[in-house]
Parts: sequence; structure tokens; C-alpha cells
Amino acid sequence: MFDYAVSPVPECDGVEVCLAAGADEGTAEWFPHIRRGILRGYEAARNHGREPVGIRVEIRKVHTHPIDTTAPGCERYGYSFMVDLVQHRCVKLPE
Repeated sequence: MFDYAVSPVPECDGVEVCLAAGADEGTAEWFPHIRRGILRGYEAARNHGREPVGIRVEIRKVHTHPIDTTAPGCERYGYSFMVDLVQHRCVKLPE
């Protein structure tokens, strides 16, 4: 339900979530809820022994629906996104 870009940020100790420059009003309105979900997903990963580091998630566009876009829904999308990112796309670094 949202477009994003993920990039490495070696100097970041965790996950940085930002709104893309020039994002439209709808995206800016729903961004805090998606960000909250992503950060909740990050904490869940940490609590399960996986600590993602050096990641920037840039939210570029939130695709909205006049009835079905809600704060809890956006938070759930962000949470699911982060859980999927950690489980399927992150690489474990050597100790």
C-alpha cells in the first residue's frame, strides 16, 4: 500500500525512516502511522534476536482509499513491511 526505497546507511545504528522530499499531502498525512509500524516491527525483530542496522527506509507514496485507509491499517502495513524486510531481505553480519 506504499511505495518506498530501502538503502544502506552504514553510519546508522538501526533503522532510519523518512518521508521522501516532495511527497504529496496524503503521503505526509499517513507517514507517521507507517513509520510507527516500521519502528514497532524493528523493535519486534530486536526482541527476537535480530537487530537490523544501517537501513534507511524512504516512504515515497502512500496509496490511499477514502474509506479503507486508516491509522491502524497504515501502522499494520509498516509493521508487516519491517518484519518481511528483516526475515527475507536482510543479511546476517559475521560476529
